[in-house]
Amino acid sequence: MLRLDWPASPANQYVSSYNVYESANGGSFALKGSVTDNFLQFNNPPGHYAWKVTAVNFVGEGEPTAVLEGPDVPSAPGDLTLTVL
Repeated sequence: MLRLDWPASPANQYVSSYNVYESANGGSFALKGSVTDNFLQFNNPPGHYAWKVTAVNFVGEGEPTAVLEGPDVPSAPGDLTLTVL
């Protein structure tokens, strides 16, 4: 499981939600989710990912954060074997 955290916006900015954008394996960014808290927990399949976050209020969506690149999500281990002893 992965958890992405960012500082909450100041109260005087009246932020109602945060949009989390994700890029998988060097592709373009797409909306991963919209949350009201300043974190997002999720699972991803194997690959290399990057994220950026925007804050949203009654005026609209703000500028994105800097891009954060994470470590690669590993593939499953190789073939399992069972030996009866």
